[in-house]
Amino acid sequence: MHTAQSDRRNLVVVTVAIVIAFLLIVLNLSVQFSDRLFDFLASMSRFPPATGLINFLFIWLAFLLWLALRRWREVAGVKSDLEAIVSSISPDTLLIVNPDRTIRMCNDSVERIFGRKPGEVLNQKTDILYFDRRTNQTRPREIYDVLARNGFHYGVATGKHKNGGTVPLEIISGELVGQNGAVLLVRDITERQAFEEQRRRMEARALQTQKLESLGVLAGGVAHDFNNLLMIIQGHADLMMLREPVDPQFRDSIREIQKGANRARDICRHLLSFAGRAPRDVRSVNLSKVAEDASNLLALRIPAKVSVELNLAATLAPIEADESQLHQVALNLITNACDAIGELTGRIVVSTGEMDCGADYLTDTVGISGPVPGRYGFLRVTDTGCGMDEATRRRICEPFFTTKKDGNGMGMAAVLGIVRSHHGVIKVESVMGKGSTFTALFPVQAVPAVQPASEVAVPGVLMDERP
Repeated sequence: MHTAQSDRRNLVVVTVAIVIAFLLIVLNLSVQFSDRLFDFLASMSRFPPATGLINFLFIWLAFLLWLALRRWREVAGVKSDLEAIVSSISPDTLLIVNPDRTIRMCNDSVERIFGRKPGEVLNQKTDILYFDRRTNQTRPREIYDVLARNGFHYGVATGKHKNGGTVPLEIISGELVGQNGAVLLVRDITERQAFEEQRRRMEARALQTQKLESLGVLAGGVAHDFNNLLMIIQGHADLMMLREPVDPQFRDSIREIQKGANRARDICRHLLSFAGRAPRDVRSVNLSKVAEDASNLLALRIPAKVSVELNLAATLAPIEADESQLHQVALNLITNACDAIGELTGRIVVSTGEMDCGADYLTDTVGISGPVPGRYGFLRVTDTGCGMDEATRRRICEPFFTTKKDGNGMGMAAVLGIVRSHHGVIKVESVMGKGSTFTALFPVQAVPAVQPASEVAVPGVLMDERP
């Protein structure tokens, strides 16, 4: 530990010893160069007791000087050893402060946390290390009142690094027994806050995944039952159209029934896609070819003010997937990007490739729970549209949630269901007013089909009732 008070005390002891030695030297020189003083001491030396006393005093003063120097060296050694022990066993900063918040003592860890050497903070106020952490600035002894009542005080503060930065701190204060002051344990909690933030994101992601999985189960059940009812309606409407003669007024009504049934069939397919129960034809698929085909198909529908750039990987490891479903993913993402730009001038970039995804990158994604870090193929669509706020970004894949006036909210839900059924995830990044980036990630290694095509609900076909 470094302490200004103990250093001053040791300095005083050494100074006194040096002064005594200096006086002895002056006395000796005076005896040599002053005849009167020499004669006086010579006359005193005729008495043996006086001579012995003078010699004894000289030897005694010399012994005191040697003892003081030895004691100072011992104290300095003990202080150095104690400082080394404390600094080695505790990476935290230890401070001893006066009631007026003047720092009396500190260890070497103050330089690691605050970038200041111990000599720079001794005899300074604690304001040099952190902002005042009192909740009531009108009570100068607020923390000491808590110490007197509880014996300790726990709090957090914002530290001041020498380079101008800030450091989150945890400060535990204890009353200094027998002395007027307090001992402070100051800890840098930057890593702890980062860990807590990561844990919070993981918990939020797990909750979102559980919610979407529950919605997927519900959507699959609803689509199953709804599909059976829909086929009954559609079948009877077709039978009515075959009857002759049909009143023209009824014919128009039947056609409206058929149009409504077709729209309901599309919603049913989206629900099945979201639930991951749509029929699949799994084979090796090249994401670059899927992205190129989808872009060519939408070329005539994209306004002239919107430019589409393709940044597709020439060599890309194939993934095991249903090509038609991945085609639907690409179409939805590009269409949404175009809608986000609207009537403004903008740009859409469609990219494919492979990347190594770590746990940190996969944390803020939606799809399967607990995605495994590794090699992923990606389909990324970036636009310069209106962007989204954080609340919209977190809900963008929920079924029936939409920001469009004429949308049904099933587009991104179907995309999520398809990606999840292929053991993949979606990462959504967006900034209000600057655009959004949607990245669909698929594991490069082959994955088994979630459900055989013969066991899933196929829209347009009457299915047996479930047991």
